[in-house]
Amino acid sequence: MYVFRNQSIEPVEKLHDFIDEFNFGIIFTGSMEATHIPFYVKRDEGELGTLYAHLSRANPQSENLDDQETLVVFSGPQAYISPAWLKTRPMVPTWNYAAVHAEGRASLLDAEGTLQTIEELMKIQEPSLLENRDIVTDEFRDSIIGYIVGMRIELRDIQGVLKLGQSDTADDQLGVVNGLSSQNSDTAAQLVNYMKRIKVGIG
Repeated sequence: MYVFRNQSIEPVEKLHDFIDEFNFGIIFTGSMEATHIPFYVKRDEGELGTLYAHLSRANPQSENLDDQETLVVFSGPQAYISPAWLKTRPMVPTWNYAAVHAEGRASLLDAEGTLQTIEELMKIQEPSLLENRDIVTDEFRDSIIGYIVGMRIELRDIQGVLKLGQSDTADDQLGVVNGLSSQNSDTAAQLVNYMKRIKVGIG
């Protein structure tokens, strides 16, 4: 992952925080296959943490996933940045974004482990489903275990980048904040709100 100057996300706890917030990732394997799925991270497993997820057994990527090196990409807010918003001249258009890349070797889980990944993701996304079993009944949950397979990826490398104009002058940063705020765009709003919340690139 290319990370320029002061754009790195550190320490590892902040990388885990990023994954918790933007947990819908893309898993890539050496066969150039990729799948979009939600993940969760267990911070205390392994030196850099361990990712968990599950995918359909009908997905060809699941057939060759066990013991394979993987790259998982998590993307945060992103948006186009117009040079017209900056005082510095000359200037070119650019893009602001945040992302994390996590690498490790995948291991497929047995039925019990797969079931645990389902339960944990429900606990994270909608814990009420674990209390009201009228919607996701135990019987229905157990009936789909044969059609999905869980995985764990103990991380050997994890890097993150915040390219949010933090190297620009304060005036240019304020110009970007104002420019993003003036756009009738959900992506621009998500980015500027994120920048304000983490206090990066806002002047």
